[in-house]
Amino acid sequence: LGYTTFDDALQNHTYEDMDGETTPISIGAGIACSKGIIVVNSAGNSGSSSWHFIGAPADNFDVLSVGAVDENEEIASFSSYGPNADGALKPNVVAQGKNTVIISSSDTVRTGNGTSFSSPITAGMVACIWGAQPNQTPAAVKGAIYKSADRYLNPDDQFGYGIPNYYNAYQLLNSSINLSQGVPINTLIEYKVYTIDGKEMNNGKTILYNEDSALSFIKPKTAGVYIIHLFSDAFELNNKFIVLE
Repeated sequence: LGYTTFDDALQNHTYEDMDGETTPISIGAGIACSKGIIVVNSAGNSGSSSWHFIGAPADNFDVLSVGAVDENEEIASFSSYGPNADGALKPNVVAQGKNTVIISSSDTVRTGNGTSFSSPITAGMVACIWGAQPNQTPAAVKGAIYKSADRYLNPDDQFGYGIPNYYNAYQLLNSSINLSQGVPINTLIEYKVYTIDGKEMNNGKTILYNEDSALSFIKPKTAGVYIIHLFSDAFELNNKFIVLE
């Protein structure tokens, strides 16, 4: 996994092969994804080499590929980056893969480096979220993880969507409702929720992610009629919604 050169040079990969549909391992990963499996894969450790791109099967569009950051949330120099050969965003997210605390084969605690450590951390997050929300689809789980990440609205070819947040991803799946308002696409929107008699339900500091005008926010737990106030530097809107028992 992630290898680009082989004993038989005729089997070496080129960047053009990293389209998610060419190498056998990427094709296999794509088949697994189509069967309902969330495939989590290391982006690779070639960031400092002349290759520097992600490897297979992290190049597959449906694979959740994971880069590496250090304990200060800075990108690890070895973390491979994208995009894939078709221009798809890769890696999708990052997690700690430098100075990662691990258990060695001799049962001692030490630190290690590599996307082989950031990927299992993320796989554990996926397992916990999906275990808590077993009726969610793979696409919904991955989407919530991406939306929970700290660079979701400004992704790049090293961090992807950034560092995901378990609680936020869980909450997006657990208790969110969607609105279509025709608001500016790909904008950070804040919101305040009020009861119909004007009582504020939160402090208004929660960030509301907006992608293609689909707005998700955490709904109140109590049934009733509510007013949501959406706002940003250049946008403001009030809307009414109902929460049923």
